[in-house]
Amino acid sequence: MTNIIHYGIGEEYLKDWGIQEALREIYQNFMDYGTFKQKTKIIEDMVIGNMTNVIISNEYIPENLEFLQIGKSVKGDNQEAIGQHGEGLKMAMLVFLREGYDITIHTPTKEITPEWRKQKHIGKTLALVVTDRNSTINGFSINMTLEISDFNQFNNNLIKAKDILFTAEPHGDIVDKEIGNLYVGRLFVCKLKNFKKSYNIRPSVLKLDRDRRVPNSFDTSWHTSKINEAEQKFNFVDQDMDDMKYVSTIPASMYKDIKPKVIGNKVEFIAKVGKEEVIIRNESIKNHLKEQSYFNKAMQGIKKFLLSKIGVVDMLIAFRKKYCYNDEAREAFDAILEKLGININNKEDMPF
Repeated sequence: MTNIIHYGIGEEYLKDWGIQEALREIYQNFMDYGTFKQKTKIIEDMVIGNMTNVIISNEYIPENLEFLQIGKSVKGDNQEAIGQHGEGLKMAMLVFLREGYDITIHTPTKEITPEWRKQKHIGKTLALVVTDRNSTINGFSINMTLEISDFNQFNNNLIKAKDILFTAEPHGDIVDKEIGNLYVGRLFVCKLKNFKKSYNIRPSVLKLDRDRRVPNSFDTSWHTSKINEAEQKFNFVDQDMDDMKYVSTIPASMYKDIKPKVIGNKVEFIAKVGKEEVIIRNESIKNHLKEQSYFNKAMQGIKKFLLSKIGVVDMLIAFRKKYCYNDEAREAFDAILEKLGININNKEDMPF
């Protein structure tokens, strides 16, 4: 018995999607369900060139065909699911059909293939042809044929267990891929500039839209920074990289290579990196270092030295900067300074 599911979706829908996007949608469905198997077989064709037949399968047994509804996702509230929009698998079928490649979904009792069907009034649209199997099989699989170069491009850029170098929950992993590559849920998203490493971020903390476009820059920098913070291999040579921006603590083992120092009229922390000295510019790390007892003696000595070099006026301005937290307090303190004839706009920032 054969049934037809008509979608009313034209051939030009998602015209920017190609085979890479279609593979992404197919694989994210299998990855969201956990383990899956993959089999490949090269097909030599004198006319169209080398192709590959790929079968991916798992033990998912659908109770019905509701998973073929547009917008229907059977992943529930799974926060780690990569795809949750309920469109991906159907749109992957559309792309394969548009590109002229074979693709078939196999369930225990059905075979499902895409076709173009002409509908009255709206013309050629996507349809899925559902055919009853002669005999029941185990599990759920997708059988597809495509150019071997397209498959290799996708498969080689898929995060596998061997690629994971370091993990920091709940943020994600540092992975052994090309520098700047960003993955979410083990699937490639984009290449980012000013990133020192490559990362795989958890879908639960970095949500993407259906097209998996470049995520919010703050979110990306935050989670990659926290992964580096957990790894405790912070390098001050790289402190201006976006994946180091929000590192706020460093391991105590690094303290011995750091010292506070007066530069101009400010106290800076200087890190020794090899034979070079690097000023620590990360404000969160500077605040972290100021709170460490390791540096108390040196900081007290510097403060006494600076106090001996500045006058009462400078001390008042420094007091205003450090302790007047709101507009009302600053206005009241400015009134006192004005009575004393002190113009704070003529003074540079104080060191503490």
